Amino acid sequence: MKMPKNLKYMTAKWEVYSDYDVGDVNWEEVERYYIKYNMVHIDYKNGDTDLIEPMHFEFEVKWPEDEKMLTKDWNEIAQAIDDEHVGVSVSQAEVDTLLSAKTGGMFSDGAVSMDSYGAKND
Repeated sequence: MKMPKNLKYMTAKWEVYSDYDVGDVNWEEVERYYIKYNMVHIDYKNGDTDLIEPMHFEFEVKWPEDEKMLTKDWNEIAQAIDDEHVGVSVSQAEVDTLLSAKTGGMFSDGAVSMDSYGAKND
């Protein structure tokens, strides 16, 4: 597999869901709430506080939502998006040329971006 010579790091992003049972909270007595460190923090008007832990915590790691290749300075490496050039480091101009060729010039102004799977991001 060909990979960019300046590849130093890879990063991946996943979406995480936590569910909290807040059905017993009397919201009229709540001054404020916030979610931090995967817990609901509740501050009541009378000065009391409460913490609610998640009922379940789902963290799916099979397929990331997004992937990026980065240089040693943490700059993103642009990649070609067609089957022939997957994994090859290219310039934005080369990406624009590939897009233009694939779309008949429809996106030749460089105003379109692609995700790691080659899907157009509007």
